[in-house]
Amino acid sequence: MLDATQASEMARSLYRVRGARAEDDVQRRIEALEKAGETAEAESWRMIQSVIAKMSGH
Repeated sequence: MLDATQASEMARSLYRVRGARAEDDVQRRIEALEKAGETAEAESWRMIQSVIAKMSGH
């Protein structure tokens, strides 16, 4: 699992490259990971999603 610093760095990078689309990209990744049973990895991506949501004002 990622720590808060790693999640923030990944979120910033994704948001810088993908902009508002980053949230949708991360949501799709979370759904795919959950479907594959990768719950720990999905939780890491939820942390990233949370940071992106704050960056985009949601």
